[in-house]
Amino acid sequence: MLSCIPFKAIPALVIDGTTVLGQSMAIIRYLGRLYGFYGKTADEEYIIDERKVTERYNEVCERVLEYVESKLKPGQLHIVGNSLSLADIACYVILETAVQEDVNLLKNYPNLANLREDVAKRPSIAAYLERRPKCRF
Repeated sequence: MLSCIPFKAIPALVIDGTTVLGQSMAIIRYLGRLYGFYGKTADEEYIIDERKVTERYNEVCERVLEYVESKLKPGQLHIVGNSLSLADIACYVILETAVQEDVNLLKNYPNLANLREDVAKRPSIAAYLERRPKCRF
């Protein structure tokens, strides 16, 4: 059964034994439209989507932060090995974007906060951060 599920991940919704829908948000929107709970106007649909996306983002963000934080030991500044890697830079970019939305995001994740700070103070990265255009994203 898993082979026919989109993205090979649950949840999945099987309709009439033939159509298989994947991704929780897509399923929720499908059922909302089907049963008339998705808003009566495009504006209402937008507000519903915006709230759902924010809720899902917060839920996923918290799970991912907890997982990565648990993999880092106190004082460990790198996700892999003892030197800066692509994993650290990718993590930094994601954290930097998320922190722009919530400055307190990392208050419960000291190891991730330390990793972010370590990457940002690297001379070449710090120089780039200083001269890049200031914008929200």
